[in-house]
Amino acid sequence: MILKRFVHSANPREIEPRILCHLSLDGKLTDLRAGDWPVVLRKSRKILYQDESQLWHTCALDGTKSELLADGLARHGTPAISPDETQVIFTRYEKGKLPQLLLFEFGKTKGMPVTKAEGFIGTPVWR
Repeated sequence: MILKRFVHSANPREIEPRILCHLSLDGKLTDLRAGDWPVVLRKSRKILYQDESQLWHTCALDGTKSELLADGLARHGTPAISPDETQVIFTRYEKGKLPQLLLFEFGKTKGMPVTKAEGFIGTPVWR
């Protein structure tokens, strides 16, 4: 299982760093790399994650070979990956605007709106 853990910070005003981890069936927790919001890409055997600068990357399942996804897709979150891993839906967050769902070809920088509706969006799931 791939998950994230929070690193304790002595400063209560500081956001705790996040670490991507592997949890084995025997309960052993292994740190892989700094990161947040991990999504396992089953077919390509990679992890999609957000780094400390809040840009999106992929890496191998062991945390190595990190690569920037497209241009990093700043201000995008809550990815939902298509079953064939060729498309991804992200929520775009822009200051002064309502969130919007956008559909991207995986790895591309330009997305198209999924709906004309804007506003609060829960976590999208591809079914």
